[in-house]
Amino acid sequence: MSNKWIKLSLAVSLDGKICFPNDKKLALGGKGDRKLLEEALSWSDATLMGAETLRIHQNTCLINNKDLIKDRRLKKKEDQPISIIICRKYDFKSDWEYFQQPIKRWLISPFEMNNNQYNIFDKYIFDNGDLSKKIKLLRESGLNKILVLGGSKLIYSLLLEDQLDELQLTLVPIIIGSKNNWISNNKIDLPIDLSKKEAWKLKRYKSLDENELMISYTRNRS
Repeated sequence: MSNKWIKLSLAVSLDGKICFPNDKKLALGGKGDRKLLEEALSWSDATLMGAETLRIHQNTCLINNKDLIKDRRLKKKEDQPISIIICRKYDFKSDWEYFQQPIKRWLISPFEMNNNQYNIFDKYIFDNGDLSKKIKLLRESGLNKILVLGGSKLIYSLLLEDQLDELQLTLVPIIIGSKNNWISNNKIDLPIDLSKKEAWKLKRYKSLDENELMISYTRNRS
């Protein structure tokens, strides 16, 4: 695995949905998925999340496992990875749980913020370029292992620019039937290379509790 790696960790239904139509906050994955997610968080330097996902949940995922936190400390890392939000519209509220969580918060956005907005983030990156430029800026800041937590628009944008190196998906044995796909629908087609049979290589799979199955594929760029 390269030192520079972008991994997506996501729980999806059998028909590829990421939430229920009547309760988008309700998590799909069970305890096994949560354990794998915390391991992925422990691996990462930073998490990347779209603004709409933050608006829905008003928080981010944290590492709760004490052994994982201890391991990060031994590696001279912060207890939690940096949380990075990408947004085009600033309508966050400082009383959300997210702004009380024990994390460092970065914001990437193409607009200027006032002082009150700026104060609730530890770092602000002004950028109106494409996503690959944003990723380059993060790597220049020393963030090489990035974990993507959603949402579907951000995932689509990453795939559009072929930036995802690994897909870690937990299949949850339910069918939802809503329009909330894990990749958003868009008028621009994704790169044809992503649909080739050799485009993705199976890395591992693991049977979890509650009949869930984790599958991990890495991008084959050879």
